[in-house]
Amino acid sequence: MDFTNQQVTDALTARQVSTQCPRCTTPEAFDVSRGLIYLDHIGGQNVRTASLVCRRCGYLSLHSLAALGLEDQ
Repeated sequence: MDFTNQQVTDALTARQVSTQCPRCTTPEAFDVSRGLIYLDHIGGQNVRTASLVCRRCGYLSLHSLAALGLEDQ
């Protein structure tokens, strides 16, 4: 399933995920980055993720699309 940046933002907001960067403590610092990152998971399955990037310090945060309800599990 494809997703939009707004769908990722809405899913994280619904789960009350903090928008403050944990590294530089800038409030509302994150942008959803374009593209996907696939992580090899133990057991040979890939995990499709959306990433958030802090505009101030570049901190990168990964979120599973399946856990956000944005991918068929």
